[in-house]
Amino acid sequence: MILGRNLGHHSTRGRLVDEGVVALDLPLDLTRNYGTLLMVNGSERNMLSSYSKANSLGSKQALSLVAPDRGISYGFEDKRPWQLGNDRDFNDVIITLTPSTPTVTT
Repeated sequence: MILGRNLGHHSTRGRLVDEGVVALDLPLDLTRNYGTLLMVNGSERNMLSSYSKANSLGSKQALSLVAPDRGISYGFEDKRPWQLGNDRDFNDVIITLTPSTPTVTT
């Protein structure tokens, strides 16, 4: 978290532009595995991860959808399974990572 913040690879609600879109230039390595973290109400002590095992009681908070050569989208559920209002729609926050240059594999 600290490294991401220091490198400018994080965003806040205050950085949203054009209907909730934030554009960050992330130097990602295609040979590595990445996930996402959401801070609830800006708290580093209350975060949701795209990795279930990193969440309280291993709760599933995100679904990922891959579009080959076009990136990956993470859809987050903002409430934990035991919280009132959890509708399991996974569309409360959507994060999409797309390559600046599409990768073609054969």
